[in-house]
Amino acid sequence: MKIVYYLSILLISGTIYAQSICNSENYYPLKIGNYWEYWADNLAGPIKLTHKIVGDTVMPNGKSYYTIKVQYYDGYEYDNLYYREGENNIYMYTKDTISCPNREDIYYNFSTPDSVIWPICRSAQWFGFRGCAATFDRYYPIFNKYIESKRFEYVAIANGDTVWNPMGPSDLIVVAKNIGMTTLLAYGTGFFELKGAILNGITFGEITDLITEKNPKTDKSLNFQIAPNPLNSAAKITFTIPYSSVITLKLYDILGREIKEIVNRQYSVGDHQILFNSGQLPSGLYILILKTEKEYVSRKIVLLK
Repeated sequence: MKIVYYLSILLISGTIYAQSICNSENYYPLKIGNYWEYWADNLAGPIKLTHKIVGDTVMPNGKSYYTIKVQYYDGYEYDNLYYREGENNIYMYTKDTISCPNREDIYYNFSTPDSVIWPICRSAQWFGFRGCAATFDRYYPIFNKYIESKRFEYVAIANGDTVWNPMGPSDLIVVAKNIGMTTLLAYGTGFFELKGAILNGITFGEITDLITEKNPKTDKSLNFQIAPNPLNSAAKITFTIPYSSVITLKLYDILGREIKEIVNRQYSVGDHQILFNSGQLPSGLYILILKTEKEYVSRKIVLLK
């Protein structure tokens, strides 16, 4: 069942909107309880992504970070830890203590001009920098107004040249002023677009009744892992199925075009392994989709040669 909230606030003047949401110069409203719901059209139909600020915590570097629970349609979930410095910078906590001793990246810089990049604590070859690619106005029906937005991308320096989106379009994130992230390209599923949000206790757009679902993974869930990832030539794919089924495993490029079928046969209940050899495939971002007769899961893989 789907519960849809239509707010009369969207049909009246922007004054109430300004009082309730646009009451600061901060782009990303970091407050416990804030929630964002995104949908994308996938090969298998519409899929969902949610972000929710579930708390805050002090990390070993002594700073207190907001914990954003990120949950994908297939049950895959993880936490992002954000710390705001002033009104313009948001840092993301990282576990990388070797190349990033202060344990954080400058993930968003809202004061930087367009086409300006800054270094982050990642592998210099592929994810050495982030940058603000563009600033623009965009009309959001769920907020009933034009809102200033910024597009952020990963950046690489190759042979002295700046390369935006070195891993393909999945690097792209759009953030709207006083709303937060509104667009994300990830998992080869196309655009995840914001369809609803709960900000400072006010609901905008469409929110489904799955908002309170925990959706935990259990021993009976379909599980799918790839190691190593990124890979150079070969990787071990492991999966667990709770029922006997015909399994198909296919490789797609970032545009959703099928590259090859790796597996198509019957598997029994339990754990299984497949060796994936990249062969002559060029370096880049790819998507593996594993399907049973009842469900499917997808994983992003990075090939570096």
